[in-house]
Amino acid sequence: MKTLTLLATLAMHTAATAQEPRRLSHLVDTLASDRAAVGIFSSVREFTMARVVGAGSLDYQIIDMEHGPFDTETLRQQLVNLRRPDGSFSVTPIVRIPANGSEVHANRWMFKQVLDAGAFGVMVPMVNNAEEARQAAIAMRYPPAKDNPAQQPRGVRGWSSTIAAIGTWNVPAAEYTRKADLWPLNPEGELILAVQIESVEAINNLREILAVPGVGAAFIGPADLHADMGHLGRTGVPEVEKEIQRALAIGRELRVPMGITTRAEDARVRLEQGFRFFTVPSEAGPSADMTDALKAIER
Repeated sequence: MKTLTLLATLAMHTAATAQEPRRLSHLVDTLASDRAAVGIFSSVREFTMARVVGAGSLDYQIIDMEHGPFDTETLRQQLVNLRRPDGSFSVTPIVRIPANGSEVHANRWMFKQVLDAGAFGVMVPMVNNAEEARQAAIAMRYPPAKDNPAQQPRGVRGWSSTIAAIGTWNVPAAEYTRKADLWPLNPEGELILAVQIESVEAINNLREILAVPGVGAAFIGPADLHADMGHLGRTGVPEVEKEIQRALAIGRELRVPMGITTRAEDARVRLEQGFRFFTVPSEAGPSADMTDALKAIER
């Protein structure tokens, strides 16, 4: 039975290769077009809910393994259930790993695990300087092929593409190998590295962080930024908002998509400020608040 299933899958891949080239990551396609990408954070591992989210109008889902369990087999099953019936992803799955930026160099295996499961990107919490961002890029990349114009930063990800390619992305292994690289460093790359900016130190170093080849987006964490500035558990503190706007201005100047968590009542404001990569409330899946936020930004 397993052999027949594999043969059927391979036949489907062969047919797919005869079609026109397509962008596999809807999130990368959206950001590359300078359109706003809207998603949700979720730590729920319920497969039926994954199907509901995957059929919806969001651009991406961040699967939270920082504050949720780091269970890569359940992750793989969730990724498969996010796919549409034709095998594509209209909602791009990104995984937030547990390791902070300062811990990346000793936890490259986390990147390997979630990427081998088929994630289209990784969000790294608490990235405070350029070296931490560079280590994340290294962990996400394969050693570059000789004809890859983006030779640096040189990746160290071990090659084993079968599960991610055939089991999740629904493409031949050779295509996965070519496209499993960082955008925009590699214009054909389908993976995105999102660094979380959650401290004043990170904002002070933001120009250097965003200049690291392979960083595709930065995502401000308002809750941890409030905590870093002495306002643990609070929201909307003016001095914190001032730092958020300072970070946004740097990102816009460098033309790097900037993200933030938002709510229905301020989603439109964040869009007009220039945020292009943000989440709307919905921990478990579609919600009334999420619907209101999407309406506010005319989605």
